[in-house]
Amino acid sequence: MTILSAPLRILTALLLLGVFTSFSVSAKPIVQITGKKPASYKGKASCGGKYPGSFLHVFNGKCYRCPSNASKRTLNPNINSPKACVSPGKAYHTAKYEGHAKGLLKNQCKKGAFAHGLSGKCYSCPRGYHRT
Repeated sequence: MTILSAPLRILTALLLLGVFTSFSVSAKPIVQITGKKPASYKGKASCGGKYPGSFLHVFNGKCYRCPSNASKRTLNPNINSPKACVSPGKAYHTAKYEGHAKGLLKNQCKKGAFAHGLSGKCYSCPRGYHRT
């Protein structure tokens, strides 16, 4: 089995994916890449011009619009999540520290609190607020 250098592995993968039709390596450490067609700039990616009030989802390149009762887009990357959009008047509040999480995985907190997965600490939301 031949061990390829990292740049050569990347070029080979791009060739297999059809990004390039060919590449050649000379005796010198220079790699020449010949592509099918160069990319051309078509302007900023935008959905607002075609679909007013919509936004471009960066992971799949499709346009979406939040419903009228929850018209503000959140940072949640899951577009199918019920937390993908919120109403503009929704208020946020800082969580209250409740101590360290217990258990082998440091994920057990007292009732009404939740464990922060990275820190192993427990937090709770004030009355009337829910974790987002």
